[in-house]
Amino acid sequence: ALLEEVTENRRIVPVEKVDLFFSREEKGYARFGGKEFALQGTLARLEASLPALMFFRCRRCFIVNVARVTKVVPWFNGAYNLVLPDGTEVPLTRRKVQAFKELVPFL
Repeated sequence: ALLEEVTENRRIVPVEKVDLFFSREEKGYARFGGKEFALQGTLARLEASLPALMFFRCRRCFIVNVARVTKVVPWFNGAYNLVLPDGTEVPLTRRKVQAFKELVPFL
């Protein structure tokens, strides 16, 4: 269940609907349906519970749902940006490119 920061209501969301998990100012968030929701716990703890073939930690503060990536755009020095359905671009670090290509082959 995800925790909405303002109301403290719990939402049950199928994990495949989440576009992105990220951290900002030492808090974890999930983005889906064009909205952000605060999480309980750390990204490291969350990552351990996610299906490894469905989610990929592309940078220290980002975990993307690989099925929700619509484009892979070349960036500087061998890095890429992963584009999500809402147009959000998430950085894929150069050192993670090969692991991402093994999971999601792209040119």
